[in-house]
Amino acid sequence: MADLKSLLGVAAEQQQPAVTPDFDQLVTRARRRRVMTAGGAAATVAVVAAGAALVAAHGSTSHPDTVGGTNRPSPCTATELGEMKANWALKGLVLNGSLTVRNISAASCALSVPDAELLSARGQPLLSEGKPVPVDHIAPRSAVTLPAGQSAQATLRWGGSYCGPTTADVVVKLRLAGDTTPSIPVTGPVLACLTDTTYYRHGQSSAAISGFAIARGSDSENSAPGLVPAYGQGPGAAPCDVPRGGAVVNMVIGPDVPRPRCVRIRPNQRLRVENGTAISGLRGRRVVVRLAGYPSHRLEPGEHVTFAPSVGKVLAPGLHCLAASIWRGSCADVWVVM
Repeated sequence: MADLKSLLGVAAEQQQPAVTPDFDQLVTRARRRRVMTAGGAAATVAVVAAGAALVAAHGSTSHPDTVGGTNRPSPCTATELGEMKANWALKGLVLNGSLTVRNISAASCALSVPDAELLSARGQPLLSEGKPVPVDHIAPRSAVTLPAGQSAQATLRWGGSYCGPTTADVVVKLRLAGDTTPSIPVTGPVLACLTDTTYYRHGQSSAAISGFAIARGSDSENSAPGLVPAYGQGPGAAPCDVPRGGAVVNMVIGPDVPRPRCVRIRPNQRLRVENGTAISGLRGRRVVVRLAGYPSHRLEPGEHVTFAPSVGKVLAPGLHCLAASIWRGSCADVWVVM
């Protein structure tokens, strides 16, 4: 079987040629590379294992105050990552795109290299020749520290021929440091079912995902020192209320959506959030609300909280995410305007 990871990168840059090269030659070359790599890999593993043991022993005796990562941020969990979005577009035989997450907690967290699974709109694994589509790791392959309020992006690809059950779209599910995220819809097309191509057989496909990198424009250098940076300049996707007077701007957490979906707020104002899930005969639900830079708050139905101090002392101008525990993977926009 061909080295699908290397073929994926090649296929992404080319359309299917008019004259198909010999696929058996590609398979033979890929097999030869794997055999040559396997011998070196065994020796490398032994050397790395011995080195790791020496480092661990040295660290446990020489630096007891840093053993166990006491000075390191904790791993990012699914509940700390809001507004997870994914998209791709077709180039040749490969769908190329990206996956974006944002840290909606009040502290930095360690964003590990994700494991990914491609699913149908019904939540079933997408199949390649009767087996779940394999998802390989591509560079970068290292974890990053994601500050509060900032975003990170990973490369996402799927290439080949998909001949499995029909699906309107694709969703991706991530595993990060043992935690599983909700299903993330991927904006874009689904691979077509093709006959044998240069790089893939009928019904054969493969995918890849990279580690995360801090997204451009979310760097703390783009905001005032000490303030939580905005994830965008605004307006967001949802319509936003006009700025209102007074010291406090209100938002209600409904059972399905916030009211309003977006608020504009001036630096000298504070945000008041109410748990309004108990409406129209509904019993209501406990809600945990999070706004980066502020402590999180647990609200029973009918309770409210006013974030202090005023937003201008905590949040940089632009769009910020107000997350609620009942909206996994999405949030309401808080637009700080001058």
